[in-house]
Formats: sequence, C-alpha cells, structure tokens
Amino acid sequence: QNPKNTAMALCRHRRAWLLPLLAVHVAVLAPPFSVPVSCDYLASWEAQERAWCKAGGQPSGLAPSSEIKERQKLKGAILELRKEMTSLRLGIMAPSALAATETLGAWLSGLDLPVTEIQVVDPDNQPLDESIEGSVYLKYSYAEKPDETKISAYMKAYPFAGRGVLFNPDLPDGEMHMYGDFPLALFEEV
Repeated sequence: QNPKNTAMALCRHRRAWLLPLLAVHVAVLAPPFSVPVSCDYLASWEAQERAWCKAGGQPSGLAPSSEIKERQKLKGAILELRKEMTSLRLGIMAPSALAATETLGAWLSGLDLPVTEIQVVDPDNQPLDESIEGSVYLKYSYAEKPDETKISAYMKAYPFAGRGVLFNPDLPDGEMHMYGDFPLALFEEV
C-alpha cells in the first residue's frame, strides 16, 4: 500500500469521529438563544403578560427594573435579535416626555444603537414648538443599509392607558416580528 493513501485514509477516519464530537462541543458552547428560540420566548413572554393582565394582574410596563420577571432572559432574547436585525422600530408608551426620553436612552444604550433628535408632533404628525404634558408615545426608527443608516424619532401625546415598549425588529426571515409591551425599565441600569 501507498503510505500517502494510508495516511489520507487515517486522516479521513479521524475526521469522521471528530466531527460529531465537535458538533457536541459547539452545541454546548453555543449561546442560550438563537433567533427562532428568542422569537418564541418573546412571544411566550408577551402571551403570559396578557394572560396575567386579563386575570387582573398589574401590567409590567411600569415595573421597576428590580421587579421585572425574567429580566436577564428577556434582555438576552432582545439582544440576540438585535444581532440579526436589519432595522428596528421602538414604540415607547410612557407617563411623561421625560420618562419616554429616559427609556429611549436606556434602550438605545442597551441595544448599542445611535441616538437622534426627537421631533415633537401633534396628533396629525405635524411639528410642534411646545412640550407635551402628560402621557406620550415616542417612536424611534432605525434602518441600516450598506450605503446609509436612517434614524428618526418623534413624540406625541398618548391618551391611552398602556405603558411599555413595543419592539419591532426586521429580521432576515422577512416575517413580521412585533413584541411587547415590555417594561420601560428593562434596559435601565440597576
């Protein structure tokens, strides 16, 4: 037998048993979330939140960061989707303009996204030169393309009771992904 052929056969044989072993190690070392798992987790969290509220529980939108159920797991799932997204919309429903801007700052910092100026608008989305009293809705949009990055944000009065953050990333699968209302304080420093 040709020693070169024997060595190549031995090498192929070693790779054959090594590949399954590597697959096990990679699976063990892989992060706890994948995009589908993260999407499923966020949808499940949202369903549990709705069931809790329907049963008379307090919505977690205004919960302090120390009282957010499964806070680290929730943040981990959102951060996993952040890695894969091509664009994002955040909808922040807050009790005041100050709370909305603080929430946006914490989420942008946590998601490593750029800050932008916030335009105050009226109900018809026309610019206002005055501040807003009472509850607000703040929408932040981010889109990253090979040639440019688009960022915008506006805030307007929000007469409804809901409080929290809607998280709406665009992912490579092309499916609609919208989750929330997540707690305003989710990305707040503890």
